[in-house]
Amino acid sequence: VVFGAVVSGRTPEIPGIESMIGLFINTVPVRVRVNAGDTLADLAVRLHDEQGALLPHQHLGLTEIQRAAGLGEAFDTVVAVENFPADRDASADRRTAGLEIRATEGRDATHYPLSLAVAPGDVLKLRLDYRTDRFDHDTVSALADRLVRLLSVVAEDADQPVGSVGLLGADERERVVGVWGRGP
Repeated sequence: VVFGAVVSGRTPEIPGIESMIGLFINTVPVRVRVNAGDTLADLAVRLHDEQGALLPHQHLGLTEIQRAAGLGEAFDTVVAVENFPADRDASADRRTAGLEIRATEGRDATHYPLSLAVAPGDVLKLRLDYRTDRFDHDTVSALADRLVRLLSVVAEDADQPVGSVGLLGADERERVVGVWGRGP
């Protein structure tokens, strides 16, 4: 499985990075080899180790990576973990200084067919954005349900084999096994 991951791109390998101003995000391909016998925990540890080994190279542009790998389009799905620090106490300081922020709003768009934004915090927030020329609402809703099922399984028992995880809902399973399994 290959998908894109948004990374900060501020690696110490770039000379003078600590004094540079600007947005340094990059999107890099992530390849996940899934072996049915591995446990979910084993898969997570392996993926963490593999991605950790690539940290010094995350400043390479996607074009450079694609050219080196000899590939065209490497992925059509991207994941972004929005883990930038949010200073919640800063608003109190601004109120004291006579400035109060009552609401903030951000808008984002994706040029990838499917994007997953993950916002860690007291409550994990997930957002799927999609291009309507490639997906419809029902399909993305079903994908979101499967993702929630997967995360629930991982939270309940990370030692179960990857191949034993059922991601289909009851209706989907009945359609696949019951209706499609019967044949014409």
